[in-house]
Amino acid sequence: MPDSSDTTGDTLDPFASLYTQTHQLHISGQLTLVRSPTGTCGEWVSANNIWHRVLTPESFAYLRDRVKAAIESSGETEALLEASCAISRIKQIGIDHECLPPDIDSFQTPQWFEFNSGRPDWADSL
Repeated sequence: MPDSSDTTGDTLDPFASLYTQTHQLHISGQLTLVRSPTGTCGEWVSANNIWHRVLTPESFAYLRDRVKAAIESSGETEALLEASCAISRIKQIGIDHECLPPDIDSFQTPQWFEFNSGRPDWADSL
């Protein structure tokens, strides 16, 4: 049986990340993180009545850009400085967890990306 981490030739295992990544991170619009076992949650998970989306470069950059825009338009309030610190912590956690690339600061949010897109609001009424 080929090594699951082998990424050469025909022995590439499309499920190799499942063997090495035991958890995935989700981020909320309130800048909180939730960690769940890999493969147990989809794109969205609700924790403490707050929806969290899988932490990806797109989701991180979208929220980072919103915090920057809020600081630029409103100035450095205590709440926005806390949000900026939270973004910095989340960035480091995401890089450490390999959800985010080390060069995430240069990543631009795609025009098509909307953070709340696909959120399963129907589940709130269950």
